[in-house]
Amino acid sequence: MKSINNFYTLFWILYFSLALAFYNYVSDYVDEFLTLGLFLFALSRYKYWSSKEIRNEMFIYIGIMLFYLSINLYRPNNIINAIFLDFQQQIRPYLVFYNTLLLAPIFNSSQRRTVIWVVIISYIITLFILFSDGISEVLSRENAPVFGNMAMVVGMLFYIFNKKNKTNTWIALFIVTTGLVTGKSKYFGEYVVFIAIFYFLRGKIRRITSLKRITQIAMLVAVVLYFTWTKFNYYYVEGFEQTKTERMSARPATYKTGIQIIFKDYIPFGSGFATIGTNAASVYYPKLYYDYGLYKIWGLYPEKHGHLADAFYPTLAEFGIIGLFLFILFWFRRWREIARIMDDRYYKVALMSMMCLALESVADTSYLSNRGMGYFMLLGICIGTIKYQPKEFNQHESDDGGLCKGERGRSGDSHPDPGVAARVERV
Repeated sequence: MKSINNFYTLFWILYFSLALAFYNYVSDYVDEFLTLGLFLFALSRYKYWSSKEIRNEMFIYIGIMLFYLSINLYRPNNIINAIFLDFQQQIRPYLVFYNTLLLAPIFNSSQRRTVIWVVIISYIITLFILFSDGISEVLSRENAPVFGNMAMVVGMLFYIFNKKNKTNTWIALFIVTTGLVTGKSKYFGEYVVFIAIFYFLRGKIRRITSLKRITQIAMLVAVVLYFTWTKFNYYYVEGFEQTKTERMSARPATYKTGIQIIFKDYIPFGSGFATIGTNAASVYYPKLYYDYGLYKIWGLYPEKHGHLADAFYPTLAEFGIIGLFLFILFWFRRWREIARIMDDRYYKVALMSMMCLALESVADTSYLSNRGMGYFMLLGICIGTIKYQPKEFNQHESDDGGLCKGERGRSGDSHPDPGVAARVERV
């Protein structure tokens, strides 16, 4: 078991330093190599996997992806190289999540300190490099999302890798606050959600059907929209007022086309790999952009398409209505697993990781990139703590929490660190 914890400590260090902070200075495929290494290591430690249910789910997922691959190779809508490129990018985040969850790593105090120091130092060096080139580099379209992503990941890592107290919570908030310098609207939205979860959430969100819960969520959505309204209105309100696709801006046109593909033109399995909104489609320009008139839109031109891979949700069109159902099912299962996390710190970080992926996917494809890996790793680590919880823990406590009300026996204060539970179990 020590080998798992040692490996994942090294994996975190390599991921954050090479695949995130200094990604532009190393190979573009470092995240793919890291994912492959994690997958092979997990296979070599199959005896220690945390759950047969998750194991079966992972292999079912791989089988589904191979089925989609076979369909795409039989009836391709892009060249073979594009199909395989998109296949490995689509499967990567889920392999990272499943293998992290199956390994369920638990870090001792020395490993936690090592990871925290490495990510903080890497983050500071990245700040220094960007600011030395001028504030315009920090605010650039290429660097701003990376900078905000690092701030959020470092803040959440600091939170779960340290004792739960007000000082550490404020330090985590300070780290996350530094990401606001990017000026990105979606990061302002994530920042608001971070404050709501880490400072006002008491108890767990299990049901959202009560009037009180609906009111709280509505208030949170209203605050998020207040800080992001300019961009939201431009893309998703005014952007959809145009009836003709070629007169739209790139992002709403991609959304509209994705909806048409899912529910009308390519039922039930979608348009296939590397056909809409992905990095592979950007590298190998797809013929569907000619079929739907997207090639006429600024930012989606064949010769200049910097806004082609601009949002994740439209890429679900590649998998059709069946893929959309499976995507919703995947996250519904994660939601239920997050509710079972006993430790208050890990519960909040898991919930925030899920929210970051949901919010960023509206106007970014970080879900499928190196930047999304960190959230999936955090999610796997946090859900993995369920393995070490006392069996007598009631997984179906009543939902009497809220944004302002406490919960009986809040787990963050009522049970030892999962690392302690793990060491007791192994002894």
